[in-house]
Amino acid sequence: MKRTNKSIVAFMYLILGLAQLIFVHTTNAHSEHTTITPRESLELSSTPTSAPAQLGSSSLQLLMKDIPIEGGYGKGWYFEIPKNLEEELVNQGFAMLNMFQYTDSFRSFNTALKLNPDSIVAHIGRALNALNLDGNDPYFIEAAITHIQTISKQGFLDAKTLAWSNMFLAMVTGQDLAGQSLDINQAYAKLKSTDPSNLEIYTAINWIAGINNLKDYDYVLTVDANNAGSLHYLMHIAESQNNHAMALSYGQRMVPLTPNSAHGQHMLGHVLPHFNRWAEADKQFVIADQLHLDWAKRNGFDPNEDWHYGHNLQLLSITKMVFEPELALGVLQTIASYNPGAIIDTLDYLSATFVQTEAQPLENYLVQIENYSVDYKNYVESSRLYFDLVFKSADPNTLPKISQRVAALADFKNKNMIQISLALFDAERTKNTALKTQIYDFLISELNINFSRGGFDGWQQSVIQTLMFKKIFEVYNLQDGLKRIQSEIIDVYMNPNNPK
Repeated sequence: MKRTNKSIVAFMYLILGLAQLIFVHTTNAHSEHTTITPRESLELSSTPTSAPAQLGSSSLQLLMKDIPIEGGYGKGWYFEIPKNLEEELVNQGFAMLNMFQYTDSFRSFNTALKLNPDSIVAHIGRALNALNLDGNDPYFIEAAITHIQTISKQGFLDAKTLAWSNMFLAMVTGQDLAGQSLDINQAYAKLKSTDPSNLEIYTAINWIAGINNLKDYDYVLTVDANNAGSLHYLMHIAESQNNHAMALSYGQRMVPLTPNSAHGQHMLGHVLPHFNRWAEADKQFVIADQLHLDWAKRNGFDPNEDWHYGHNLQLLSITKMVFEPELALGVLQTIASYNPGAIIDTLDYLSATFVQTEAQPLENYLVQIENYSVDYKNYVESSRLYFDLVFKSADPNTLPKISQRVAALADFKNKNMIQISLALFDAERTKNTALKTQIYDFLISELNINFSRGGFDGWQQSVIQTLMFKKIFEVYNLQDGLKRIQSEIIDVYMNPNNPK
Protein backbone atom coordinates (compact mmCIF):
# COMPACT_ATOMS: atom_id res chain seq x y z
CA MET A 1 0.00 0.00 0.00
CA LYS A 2 1.35 3.44 -0.91
CA ARG A 3 2.18 5.55 2.14
CA THR A 4 1.55 9.23 1.65
CA ASN A 5 3.04 11.96 3.80
CA LYS A 6 -0.33 12.27 5.52
CA SER A 7 -0.22 8.60 6.36
CA ILE A 8 3.18 9.00 7.91
CA VAL A 9 1.93 12.02 9.85
CA ALA A 10 -0.96 9.94 11.14
CA PHE A 11 1.46 7.38 12.49
CA MET A 12 3.52 10.20 13.96
CA TYR A 13 0.53 11.28 16.00
CA LEU A 14 0.13 7.81 17.43
CA ILE A 15 3.73 7.57 18.54
CA LEU A 16 3.91 11.07 19.97
CA GLY A 17 0.53 10.75 21.65
CA LEU A 18 0.71 7.27 23.09
CA ALA A 19 2.78 8.09 26.12
CA GLN A 20 0.26 10.70 27.19
CA LEU A 21 -2.89 8.95 26.04
CA ILE A 22 -2.73 5.21 26.28
CA PHE A 23 -3.41 3.35 29.48
CA VAL A 24 -2.27 6.11 31.80
CA HIS A 25 -5.07 6.44 34.31
CA THR A 26 -5.04 10.18 34.75
CA THR A 27 -7.78 12.67 35.53
CA ASN A 28 -8.97 15.45 33.29
CA ALA A 29 -6.77 18.49 33.29
CA HIS A 30 -9.38 20.52 35.05
CA SER A 31 -10.64 19.12 38.33
CA GLU A 32 -14.34 19.72 38.72
CA HIS A 33 -14.08 20.68 42.35
CA THR A 34 -11.58 21.47 45.05
CA THR A 35 -11.55 19.34 48.18
CA ILE A 36 -10.35 21.72 50.82
CA THR A 37 -7.74 20.69 53.34
CA PRO A 38 -6.00 23.01 55.81
CA ARG A 39 -4.35 25.54 53.54
CA GLU A 40 -0.82 25.41 54.89
CA SER A 41 0.47 26.52 51.48
CA LEU A 42 -1.52 29.76 51.63
CA GLU A 43 0.48 32.51 53.27
CA LEU A 44 -2.46 34.30 54.82
CA SER A 45 -0.31 36.79 56.67
CA SER A 46 1.02 38.14 53.38
CA THR A 47 -2.38 38.65 51.78
CA PRO A 48 -2.46 41.38 49.12
CA THR A 49 -4.28 44.58 50.05
CA SER A 50 -6.56 44.46 47.03
CA ALA A 51 -8.63 41.74 45.41
CA PRO A 52 -7.06 39.82 42.52
CA ALA A 53 -8.06 40.90 39.01
CA GLN A 54 -8.88 37.29 38.16
CA LEU A 55 -9.93 34.15 40.02
CA GLY A 56 -9.35 31.22 37.71
CA SER A 57 -11.21 31.96 34.49
CA SER A 58 -13.48 34.60 36.07
CA SER A 59 -12.61 38.29 36.12
CA LEU A 60 -13.12 40.35 39.24
CA GLN A 61 -15.41 42.61 37.20
CA LEU A 62 -17.77 39.69 36.63
CA LEU A 63 -17.47 38.35 40.18
CA MET A 64 -18.45 41.74 41.62
CA LYS A 65 -21.50 42.05 39.34
CA ASP A 66 -24.78 41.78 41.23
CA ILE A 67 -26.96 38.77 40.50
CA PRO A 68 -30.75 38.43 40.85
CA ILE A 69 -32.64 35.41 42.15
CA GLU A 70 -32.71 33.11 39.13
CA GLY A 71 -33.88 29.65 40.17
CA GLY A 72 -33.33 26.41 38.31
CA TYR A 73 -30.29 25.28 40.31
CA GLY A 74 -32.02 23.28 42.99
CA LYS A 75 -32.97 24.52 46.43
CA GLY A 76 -30.62 26.06 48.98
CA TRP A 77 -31.18 25.14 52.60
CA TYR A 78 -29.08 27.43 54.78
CA PHE A 79 -32.22 29.35 55.65
CA GLU A 80 -35.10 26.87 55.69
CA ILE A 81 -37.58 29.73 55.20
CA PRO A 82 -35.73 32.83 53.95
CA LYS A 83 -37.22 36.08 55.21
CA ASN A 84 -35.66 38.57 52.81
CA LEU A 85 -33.60 38.98 49.64
CA GLU A 86 -30.30 38.62 51.49
CA GLU A 87 -31.30 35.21 52.83
CA GLU A 88 -32.65 34.15 49.43
CA LEU A 89 -29.30 35.07 47.89
CA VAL A 90 -27.42 33.02 50.49
CA ASN A 91 -29.64 30.03 49.72
CA GLN A 92 -29.09 30.56 46.01
CA GLY A 93 -25.34 30.74 46.64
CA PHE A 94 -25.38 27.31 48.27
CA ALA A 95 -27.63 25.85 45.56
CA MET A 96 -25.20 27.06 42.90
CA LEU A 97 -22.17 25.95 44.89
CA ASN A 98 -23.66 22.46 45.07
CA MET A 99 -23.91 22.49 41.26
CA PHE A 100 -20.27 23.66 40.83
CA GLN A 101 -21.55 27.00 39.45
CA TYR A 102 -18.74 28.73 41.31
CA THR A 103 -18.79 32.08 39.52
CA ASP A 104 -22.50 32.76 40.05
CA SER A 105 -22.42 31.26 43.53
CA PHE A 106 -19.66 33.74 44.41
CA ARG A 107 -21.81 36.52 42.95
CA SER A 108 -24.82 35.42 45.00
CA PHE A 109 -22.88 35.52 48.27
CA ASN A 110 -21.22 38.78 47.28
CA THR A 111 -24.57 40.41 46.46
CA ALA A 112 -25.92 39.20 49.82
CA LEU A 113 -22.87 40.73 51.49
CA LYS A 114 -23.70 44.10 49.95
CA LEU A 115 -27.15 43.88 51.55
CA ASN A 116 -25.70 42.83 54.90
CA PRO A 117 -21.98 43.57 55.31
CA ASP A 118 -22.00 41.80 58.69
CA SER A 119 -23.01 38.42 57.21
CA ILE A 120 -20.43 35.81 58.16
CA VAL A 121 -22.05 33.05 56.09
CA ALA A 122 -21.87 35.26 52.99
CA HIS A 123 -18.16 35.81 53.63
CA ILE A 124 -17.65 32.07 54.10
CA GLY A 125 -19.64 31.19 50.98
CA ARG A 126 -17.70 33.68 48.91
CA ALA A 127 -14.38 32.30 50.19
CA LEU A 128 -15.36 28.69 49.45
CA ASN A 129 -16.11 29.63 45.85
CA ALA A 130 -12.86 31.59 45.58
CA LEU A 131 -11.00 28.46 46.65
CA ASN A 132 -12.70 26.44 43.93
CA LEU A 133 -12.03 29.10 41.31
CA ASP A 134 -8.39 29.59 42.31
CA GLY A 135 -7.11 27.55 45.24
CA ASN A 136 -3.87 29.53 45.45
CA ASP A 137 -5.23 33.03 46.00
CA PRO A 138 -5.74 33.91 49.66
CA TYR A 139 -7.49 37.27 49.39
CA PHE A 140 -11.10 36.25 49.99
CA ILE A 141 -10.09 33.62 52.55
CA GLU A 142 -8.28 36.27 54.54
CA ALA A 143 -11.23 38.64 54.15
CA ALA A 144 -13.56 36.02 55.66
CA ILE A 145 -11.15 35.24 58.52
CA THR A 146 -10.70 38.93 59.32
CA HIS A 147 -14.46 39.46 59.30
CA ILE A 148 -15.05 36.48 61.60
CA GLN A 149 -12.43 37.78 64.03
CA THR A 150 -13.90 41.28 63.96
CA ILE A 151 -17.47 40.12 64.64
CA SER A 152 -16.20 37.80 67.38
CA LYS A 153 -14.41 40.64 69.17
CA GLN A 154 -17.64 42.60 69.07
CA GLY A 155 -19.37 39.72 70.85
CA PHE A 156 -21.92 39.07 68.11
CA LEU A 157 -21.26 35.38 67.41
CA ASP A 158 -24.13 33.08 68.36
CA ALA A 159 -23.58 29.33 68.72
CA LYS A 160 -24.61 28.56 65.13
CA THR A 161 -22.40 31.22 63.59
CA LEU A 162 -19.50 30.21 65.83
CA ALA A 163 -19.82 26.57 64.72
CA TRP A 164 -19.89 27.61 61.05
CA SER A 165 -16.91 29.92 61.60
CA ASN A 166 -14.89 27.18 63.28
CA MET A 167 -15.80 24.74 60.50
CA PHE A 168 -14.50 27.18 57.90
CA LEU A 169 -11.37 27.95 59.92
CA ALA A 170 -10.65 24.25 60.40
CA MET A 171 -10.92 23.78 56.63
CA VAL A 172 -8.57 26.60 55.70
CA THR A 173 -6.19 26.88 58.67
CA GLY A 174 -6.59 23.70 60.75
CA GLN A 175 -7.42 25.84 63.80
CA ASP A 176 -10.47 27.25 65.55
CA LEU A 177 -11.27 30.86 66.33
CA ALA A 178 -9.20 30.68 69.51
CA GLY A 179 -6.15 29.54 67.57
CA GLN A 180 -6.31 25.97 68.85
CA SER A 181 -5.78 23.00 66.56
CA LEU A 182 -9.12 21.77 65.20
CA ASP A 183 -9.60 18.64 63.12
CA ILE A 184 -12.02 18.96 60.20
CA ASN A 185 -14.03 15.93 61.29
CA GLN A 186 -14.37 17.27 64.83
CA ALA A 187 -15.50 20.63 63.48
CA TYR A 188 -17.99 18.86 61.21
CA ALA A 189 -19.47 16.84 64.08
CA LYS A 190 -19.79 19.98 66.21
CA LEU A 191 -21.45 21.87 63.35
CA LYS A 192 -24.02 19.10 62.84
CA SER A 193 -24.87 18.99 66.54
CA THR A 194 -25.19 22.77 66.73
CA ASP A 195 -27.18 23.31 63.52
CA PRO A 196 -28.74 19.87 62.90
CA SER A 197 -31.53 20.91 60.53
CA ASN A 198 -29.26 22.81 58.12
CA LEU A 199 -28.97 20.56 55.08
CA GLU A 200 -26.08 22.57 53.64
CA ILE A 201 -23.86 20.97 56.26
CA TYR A 202 -24.71 17.47 54.97
CA THR A 203 -24.26 18.50 51.34
CA ALA A 204 -21.94 21.45 50.60
CA ILE A 205 -19.69 21.17 53.67
CA ASN A 206 -19.72 17.36 53.58
CA TRP A 207 -18.37 17.51 50.01
CA ILE A 208 -16.05 20.52 50.06
CA ALA A 209 -14.36 19.52 53.31
CA GLY A 210 -13.64 16.11 51.78
CA ILE A 211 -15.63 14.22 54.41
CA ASN A 212 -18.06 12.56 51.99
CA ASN A 213 -20.18 10.79 54.57
CA LEU A 214 -22.59 8.79 52.40
CA LYS A 215 -25.10 8.43 55.21
CA ASP A 216 -25.34 12.21 55.43
CA TYR A 217 -26.08 12.55 51.71
CA ASP A 218 -28.73 9.85 52.05
CA TYR A 219 -30.17 11.58 55.13
CA VAL A 220 -30.67 14.74 53.10
CA LEU A 221 -32.80 12.82 50.61
CA THR A 222 -35.06 11.59 53.43
CA VAL A 223 -35.76 15.24 54.29
CA ASP A 224 -35.80 16.57 50.73
CA ALA A 225 -36.13 13.83 48.11
CA ASN A 226 -35.51 16.45 45.41
CA ASN A 227 -32.29 17.82 46.86
CA ALA A 228 -30.21 18.45 43.73
CA GLY A 229 -26.98 18.96 45.65
CA SER A 230 -27.12 15.59 47.37
CA LEU A 231 -28.09 13.83 44.13
CA HIS A 232 -25.20 15.56 42.39
CA TYR A 233 -22.61 14.50 44.94
CA LEU A 234 -23.95 10.95 45.11
CA MET A 235 -23.75 10.78 41.32
CA HIS A 236 -20.08 11.73 41.39
CA ILE A 237 -19.39 9.14 44.07
CA ALA A 238 -21.25 6.41 42.16
CA GLU A 239 -19.21 7.30 39.06
CA SER A 240 -15.96 6.98 40.98
CA GLN A 241 -17.05 3.52 42.13
CA ASN A 242 -17.87 2.43 38.56
CA ASN A 243 -21.50 2.04 39.61
CA HIS A 244 -22.84 3.39 36.33
CA ALA A 245 -26.43 2.29 36.90
CA MET A 246 -26.62 4.12 40.23
CA ALA A 247 -24.97 7.22 38.76
CA LEU A 248 -27.51 7.19 35.93
CA SER A 249 -30.36 6.93 38.42
CA TYR A 250 -29.13 9.93 40.40
CA GLY A 251 -28.52 11.92 37.23
CA GLN A 252 -31.99 11.27 35.85
CA ARG A 253 -33.47 12.58 39.09
CA MET A 254 -31.21 15.61 39.19
CA VAL A 255 -31.57 16.93 35.61
CA PRO A 256 -35.22 18.12 35.85
CA LEU A 257 -34.39 19.85 39.15
CA THR A 258 -31.60 21.96 37.61
CA PRO A 259 -32.85 23.30 34.24
CA ASN A 260 -30.66 26.42 34.43
CA SER A 261 -27.50 24.71 35.64
CA ALA A 262 -25.08 23.96 32.81
CA HIS A 263 -23.18 21.51 34.99
CA GLY A 264 -26.38 19.91 36.23
CA GLN A 265 -27.43 19.18 32.64
CA HIS A 266 -23.90 18.23 31.63
CA MET A 267 -23.54 15.65 34.40
CA LEU A 268 -26.02 13.22 32.88
CA GLY A 269 -23.83 13.22 29.79
CA HIS A 270 -21.00 11.83 31.94
CA VAL A 271 -22.70 8.51 32.46
CA LEU A 272 -24.80 7.92 29.33
CA PRO A 273 -21.84 6.80 27.16
CA HIS A 274 -21.35 3.87 29.51
CA PHE A 275 -24.69 2.64 28.17
CA ASN A 276 -23.88 3.38 24.51
CA ARG A 277 -26.40 6.20 24.67
CA TRP A 278 -24.14 8.59 22.77
CA ALA A 279 -26.92 10.63 21.15
CA GLU A 280 -28.48 11.36 24.54
CA ALA A 281 -25.09 12.27 26.02
CA ASP A 282 -24.44 14.56 23.08
CA LYS A 283 -27.82 16.21 23.65
CA GLN A 284 -26.99 16.95 27.30
CA PHE A 285 -23.68 18.56 26.38
CA VAL A 286 -25.43 20.64 23.69
CA ILE A 287 -28.01 21.79 26.26
CA ALA A 288 -25.22 22.73 28.65
CA ASP A 289 -23.41 24.62 25.89
CA GLN A 290 -26.54 26.65 25.10
CA LEU A 291 -26.97 27.46 28.79
CA HIS A 292 -23.40 28.78 28.82
CA LEU A 293 -24.01 30.93 25.76
CA ASP A 294 -27.29 32.28 27.17
CA TRP A 295 -25.55 33.03 30.46
CA ALA A 296 -22.79 34.93 28.68
CA LYS A 297 -25.26 37.00 26.67
CA ARG A 298 -27.38 37.73 29.74
CA ASN A 299 -24.39 38.94 31.76
CA GLY A 300 -22.42 40.64 28.99
CA PHE A 301 -19.29 38.53 29.45
CA ASP A 302 -17.54 35.84 27.43
CA PRO A 303 -18.72 32.28 28.15
CA ASN A 304 -15.14 31.21 28.91
CA GLU A 305 -15.31 33.22 32.13
CA ASP A 306 -17.12 30.19 33.50
CA TRP A 307 -14.58 27.38 33.99
CA HIS A 308 -17.17 24.82 32.96
CA TYR A 309 -17.63 26.15 29.42
CA GLY A 310 -14.43 24.63 28.07
CA HIS A 311 -14.83 21.41 30.04
CA ASN A 312 -18.27 20.85 28.55
CA LEU A 313 -17.02 21.56 25.04
CA GLN A 314 -14.24 19.01 25.48
CA LEU A 315 -16.69 16.25 26.28
CA LEU A 316 -19.02 17.46 23.52
CA SER A 317 -16.13 17.05 21.08
CA ILE A 318 -15.80 13.41 22.12
CA THR A 319 -19.49 12.57 21.69
CA LYS A 320 -19.32 14.30 18.30
CA MET A 321 -16.41 12.04 17.33
CA VAL A 322 -18.70 9.06 17.95
CA PHE A 323 -22.11 10.44 17.03
CA GLU A 324 -21.42 13.17 14.45
CA PRO A 325 -17.69 13.03 13.61
CA GLU A 326 -17.98 15.62 10.87
CA LEU A 327 -18.81 18.23 13.57
CA ALA A 328 -16.06 17.30 16.05
CA LEU A 329 -13.38 19.49 14.55
CA GLY A 330 -15.62 22.56 14.71
CA VAL A 331 -16.13 22.08 18.45
CA LEU A 332 -12.39 21.74 18.98
CA GLN A 333 -11.67 24.83 16.93
CA THR A 334 -14.11 26.75 19.11
CA ILE A 335 -12.14 25.71 22.17
CA ALA A 336 -8.86 26.71 20.55
CA SER A 337 -10.22 30.08 19.38
CA TYR A 338 -11.56 31.34 22.69
CA ASN A 339 -8.70 30.20 24.91
CA PRO A 340 -5.26 29.19 23.59
CA GLY A 341 -4.46 27.83 27.05
CA ALA A 342 -7.19 25.26 26.59
CA ILE A 343 -5.02 23.60 23.97
CA ILE A 344 -3.23 21.98 26.87
CA ASP A 345 -6.45 20.13 27.60
CA THR A 346 -7.42 19.53 23.98
CA LEU A 347 -4.13 18.65 22.29
CA ASP A 348 -4.93 14.98 22.26
CA TYR A 349 -8.46 15.62 21.01
CA LEU A 350 -7.15 17.77 18.18
CA SER A 351 -4.67 15.09 17.20
CA ALA A 352 -7.34 12.41 17.32
CA THR A 353 -9.58 14.46 15.06
CA PHE A 354 -6.73 14.99 12.63
CA VAL A 355 -6.03 11.29 12.56
CA GLN A 356 -9.70 10.59 11.99
CA THR A 357 -10.44 13.20 9.32
CA GLU A 358 -7.00 14.42 8.18
CA ALA A 359 -8.58 17.86 8.37
CA GLN A 360 -6.36 19.48 11.00
CA PRO A 361 -3.29 21.03 9.30
CA LEU A 362 -0.15 19.70 10.91
CA GLU A 363 1.63 23.07 10.88
CA ASN A 364 -1.31 24.72 12.68
CA TYR A 365 -1.30 21.91 15.19
CA LEU A 366 2.38 22.42 15.93
CA VAL A 367 1.94 26.18 16.24
CA GLN A 368 -0.84 25.59 18.76
CA ILE A 369 1.20 23.30 20.96
CA GLU A 370 3.91 25.95 21.16
CA ASN A 371 1.49 27.67 23.56
CA TYR A 372 2.14 24.87 26.00
CA SER A 373 3.68 25.52 29.38
CA VAL A 374 7.34 24.83 30.14
CA ASP A 375 6.37 21.30 31.16
CA TYR A 376 5.56 20.57 27.53
CA LYS A 377 8.75 22.03 26.07
CA ASN A 378 10.25 18.62 25.28
CA TYR A 379 7.02 17.51 23.65
CA VAL A 380 7.05 20.53 21.33
CA GLU A 381 10.71 20.11 20.46
CA SER A 382 10.15 16.43 19.74
CA SER A 383 7.16 17.17 17.53
CA ARG A 384 9.13 19.73 15.55
CA LEU A 385 12.01 17.34 15.11
CA TYR A 386 9.69 14.55 14.05
CA PHE A 387 7.99 16.88 11.56
CA ASP A 388 11.32 17.85 10.00
CA LEU A 389 12.67 14.33 9.85
CA VAL A 390 9.53 12.74 8.46
CA PHE A 391 9.20 15.23 5.64
CA LYS A 392 12.88 15.05 4.81
CA SER A 393 12.53 11.30 4.47
CA ALA A 394 9.29 9.96 3.06
CA ASP A 395 10.51 6.38 3.35
CA PRO A 396 8.37 4.74 6.10
CA ASN A 397 11.17 2.26 6.77
CA THR A 398 13.08 5.07 8.48
CA LEU A 399 10.26 5.68 10.95
CA PRO A 400 11.50 3.36 13.71
CA LYS A 401 14.89 5.07 13.75
CA ILE A 402 13.33 8.53 13.74
CA SER A 403 10.86 7.53 16.44
CA GLN A 404 13.64 6.28 18.69
CA ARG A 405 15.44 9.60 18.34
CA VAL A 406 12.28 11.46 19.28
CA ALA A 407 11.59 9.14 22.19
CA ALA A 408 15.08 9.77 23.52
CA LEU A 409 14.47 13.53 23.51
CA ALA A 410 10.91 13.67 24.78
CA ASP A 411 10.19 13.57 28.49
CA PHE A 412 7.32 11.11 28.38
CA LYS A 413 5.95 9.50 31.51
CA ASN A 414 5.38 6.11 29.94
CA LYS A 415 7.92 5.46 27.21
CA ASN A 416 7.10 1.78 27.01
CA MET A 417 3.97 2.77 25.07
CA ILE A 418 6.18 4.25 22.37
CA GLN A 419 8.12 1.02 22.34
CA ILE A 420 4.87 -0.92 21.96
CA SER A 421 3.78 1.21 19.02
CA LEU A 422 7.17 0.71 17.37
CA ALA A 423 6.94 -3.01 18.05
CA LEU A 424 3.59 -3.11 16.25
CA PHE A 425 5.05 -1.30 13.26
CA ASP A 426 8.09 -3.58 13.17
CA ALA A 427 5.94 -6.69 13.59
CA GLU A 428 3.98 -5.73 10.48
CA ARG A 429 7.08 -4.80 8.51
CA THR A 430 8.80 -8.09 9.40
CA LYS A 431 5.58 -10.15 9.13
CA ASN A 432 5.89 -11.34 12.73
CA THR A 433 2.32 -12.56 13.15
CA ALA A 434 2.80 -13.93 16.65
CA LEU A 435 4.10 -10.61 17.96
CA LYS A 436 1.27 -8.70 16.28
CA THR A 437 -1.29 -10.95 17.94
CA GLN A 438 0.28 -10.38 21.36
CA ILE A 439 0.21 -6.63 20.84
CA TYR A 440 -3.40 -6.68 19.65
CA ASP A 441 -4.39 -8.75 22.71
CA PHE A 442 -2.73 -6.21 24.98
CA LEU A 443 -4.27 -3.18 23.29
CA ILE A 444 -7.79 -4.63 23.21
CA SER A 445 -7.53 -5.66 26.85
CA GLU A 446 -6.45 -2.20 27.95
CA LEU A 447 -9.12 -0.47 25.88
CA ASN A 448 -11.74 -2.70 27.51
CA ILE A 449 -10.44 -1.72 30.93
CA ASN A 450 -10.40 1.98 30.11
CA PHE A 451 -13.93 2.02 28.68
CA SER A 452 -15.20 0.38 31.86
CA ARG A 453 -13.65 2.94 34.19
CA GLY A 454 -15.94 5.25 36.11
CA GLY A 455 -16.81 8.83 35.24
CA PHE A 456 -16.10 10.56 31.96
CA ASP A 457 -12.34 10.15 32.06
CA GLY A 458 -12.35 6.53 30.93
CA TRP A 459 -14.59 6.87 27.92
CA GLN A 460 -13.21 10.18 26.69
CA GLN A 461 -9.66 8.82 26.58
CA SER A 462 -10.78 5.49 25.18
CA VAL A 463 -12.67 7.07 22.28
CA ILE A 464 -9.53 8.97 21.29
CA GLN A 465 -7.33 5.90 21.64
CA THR A 466 -9.72 3.77 19.62
CA LEU A 467 -10.02 6.28 16.78
CA MET A 468 -6.27 6.70 16.60
CA PHE A 469 -5.63 2.97 16.44
CA LYS A 470 -8.39 2.52 13.90
CA LYS A 471 -6.81 5.13 11.66
CA ILE A 472 -3.35 3.64 12.00
CA PHE A 473 -4.67 0.18 11.17
CA GLU A 474 -6.30 1.66 8.06
CA VAL A 475 -3.17 3.53 7.04
CA TYR A 476 -1.01 0.42 7.26
CA ASN A 477 -3.72 -1.91 5.98
CA LEU A 478 -3.68 -3.99 9.16
CA GLN A 479 -6.94 -5.78 8.44
CA ASP A 480 -6.60 -8.12 11.40
CA GLY A 481 -6.27 -5.14 13.74
CA LEU A 482 -9.17 -3.35 12.08
CA LYS A 483 -11.41 -6.36 12.47
CA ARG A 484 -10.60 -6.77 16.13
CA ILE A 485 -10.95 -3.12 17.12
CA GLN A 486 -14.24 -2.90 15.24
CA SER A 487 -15.82 -6.05 16.68
CA GLU A 488 -14.32 -5.99 20.18
CA ILE A 489 -14.32 -2.26 20.92
CA ILE A 490 -16.29 -0.04 18.54
CA ASP A 491 -19.31 -2.33 18.20
CA VAL A 492 -19.36 -2.87 21.96
CA TYR A 493 -18.69 0.63 23.33
CA MET A 494 -19.11 3.15 20.51
CA ASN A 495 -22.24 2.04 18.68
CA PRO A 496 -25.02 4.62 19.08
CA ASN A 497 -27.44 2.13 17.55
CA ASN A 498 -26.79 -0.43 20.26
CA PRO A 499 -27.82 1.20 23.58
CA LYS A 500 -27.51 -0.90 26.70
